[in-house]
Amino acid sequence: GRRFSHTLDPRTGYPVTHNLASVTVLAATAAEADALATVFMVLGAEHSLAFAEERRIPLFLLVKEGDGFREVGSSAFVPYIGGAHD
Repeated sequence: GRRFSHTLDPRTGYPVTHNLASVTVLAATAAEADALATVFMVLGAEHSLAFAEERRIPLFLLVKEGDGFREVGSSAFVPYIGGAHD
């Protein structure tokens, strides 16, 4: 009944264990978006959102809560979907 992430935290060498389920990042290139998405998956929702807000990075997260998900978006992401900002 336990889930394991395929994303490893380089600080520990183990899979991440937080409740961040999905990361969407908009960037100039696919390589940059992929790299940032991996960083955000390691950081978790709270730290990722703070990082994105400080740098005006368009970021959208799905955070597992109970039996559902909570949508969280950085202010830079709002123009792309509207209303996703927490």
